[in-house]
Amino acid sequence: MSPPVIETTTCPRCGASCGAAELCLRCAGEDLADELRPRAPAPAALPFPDIPGCSVLRLLDTGGMGELWLAQRHEDETLLVVKLPNATALTQPGAAERFESEAEILASLTHPNILALLDAGTAGDGRLYMATEFVDGSDLRRLLRAERLAPARALDIFAKVCAAVEHAHSRGVVHRDLKPGNILVAADGAVKVADFGLAKDIAVSTADARTSAGDGLGTPYYLAPEALRDAVSADARADVYSLGVLLYEMLTGSVPMGSFTPLSARCGLRREWDAVLDSALKDDPAARMESVRELRAAVERLWLKEQRRSHWRTRRRMGIAAALLLAAGAGGAWLALRPRAVERPVFPSPMIATREAPWRNSLDMAFIPLPDSPNVLMAVYETSIADYTQFKSVEEGTRPEWRQPAGTQDGDAAKGMQTLSARGWRRTEGVTFRAPGFPVTPAHPAVGMFSFHGEMFCAWLTIKERLEGRLTADQSYRLPTLAEWRHAAGLTDGSPAPQVTGNFAGPEARDADWPRPRPTGPVADDFPRTAPVDALPPNANGFYHLAGNAAEWVTLPPATSEDEAAPETVPAGGSWSTPAASWADLNGGDIAHPRRRSSDTGFRCVLVTTGK
Repeated sequence: MSPPVIETTTCPRCGASCGAAELCLRCAGEDLADELRPRAPAPAALPFPDIPGCSVLRLLDTGGMGELWLAQRHEDETLLVVKLPNATALTQPGAAERFESEAEILASLTHPNILALLDAGTAGDGRLYMATEFVDGSDLRRLLRAERLAPARALDIFAKVCAAVEHAHSRGVVHRDLKPGNILVAADGAVKVADFGLAKDIAVSTADARTSAGDGLGTPYYLAPEALRDAVSADARADVYSLGVLLYEMLTGSVPMGSFTPLSARCGLRREWDAVLDSALKDDPAARMESVRELRAAVERLWLKEQRRSHWRTRRRMGIAAALLLAAGAGGAWLALRPRAVERPVFPSPMIATREAPWRNSLDMAFIPLPDSPNVLMAVYETSIADYTQFKSVEEGTRPEWRQPAGTQDGDAAKGMQTLSARGWRRTEGVTFRAPGFPVTPAHPAVGMFSFHGEMFCAWLTIKERLEGRLTADQSYRLPTLAEWRHAAGLTDGSPAPQVTGNFAGPEARDADWPRPRPTGPVADDFPRTAPVDALPPNANGFYHLAGNAAEWVTLPPATSEDEAAPETVPAGGSWSTPAASWADLNGGDIAHPRRRSSDTGFRCVLVTTGK
């Protein structure tokens, strides 16, 4: 049975009596004196030494014993974090051995939630170094200070940390310094456990351990009582204690000290959570939960119960609402049952459209005739976020629940797309056409599209408007062919290429996070990324952004038997990332981008009548 409050009358740091306070008066006074004491400035970083195959970009951080540098590997331009001992560490006895031990331990661990060691050795100035993967994000300490995590996100991070620690324990390694500052959370949601500088190899005997009993370990609040008394004797159960503290802090925003409020009372969770936390935070390691696996399984089991309870409450509220609606409608049901004539609305034919009077469909998309093509209308604008959102809302609403990606509101978010940053094009998970990594409005083009996204949109819109009576059986939407797209752009055979106008990578792109080696064009505009679909003037045929803004997917003629590997669709016309000044710079107006889903690829539709 779980007690309502975890009873304790001893200071968690020194063991002295402290009543109901979180710390005894002596420890609280030491903390206050430590805060008021002038801080010694961190030692200046030593010059970055010569490390074969990589070059330094900037200093990331310097602390009491080490330096962290951001570097780049020449071979594949991979970003690295190079850790080096600083001037203070070089004077400390045993520092080199501890550095070597950390590198050896990190090299023995291979797990997606553990910071990967990419290289280690001796730098040109004789210092040992470690090169690890670069995590583009923040540590959990800063994240917890910046925001209160939703329980689902907190427990997702917690599960990944537990998985990393379980792996370390299976390899005989105890971390002994688990705290928010040593947990990295990337912008794409990846979680990495870092800093194994105080880790202990269980296979090494206490007498041979490189961490002496007098060595200080991380922040006391996260350390098990036995680790405070004797650092060397701490085993895997010390990490269980640290994870218990971490779990409480992630869910409540504060660490559990003294006579703390139970988790259930702070977060509205079941009281079973209190018993799990109580077991993880036992002072006596013999009475504590034995393994991280046991802790993770208990947390996952309880969170599943919470989700089921929430789902039941939602269904109950929906049932009550449905009953009220049924009762309210029963009194007037006879009105709905009376026979009456159904009047079907009459819609104008798309084929009467002109450039001066475009035809507008059910999504208010404007279409005008393609010059010299009497049976083809082309959309004046690119497909906008507002247009594509209506399709996605229907598509997501009819998709079976088991096909919905966990933790996302958009099915494409889990897959990610290529986005442009200071490091060039990189696949980024979590971005969608609604949030492509830069500011957009519903009037901006929907980007991050493969050609099949456009094909599915056209098929859905055709079926929708045939059922509504807007289209006849011989009318349908599809992607334009390359020939149709070139015709709309004015690139007809035998005629001079028209002037290129559109939203391109002009000098204003320098104000954004733009890769330095990537060129920009000479013409500036007001849009460092995409522009609204009607932001710039149309071309001579009345179409907007056929050159620039978003590269548009078009279809190619069927491949011949000698060329079966040829692509069926390509993106045409350049985009906001293209430094175009002429059609020659757009590769003849045909293919401006490789076949990839990126934040500069979109599409527009054509409406055709087959005449059958």
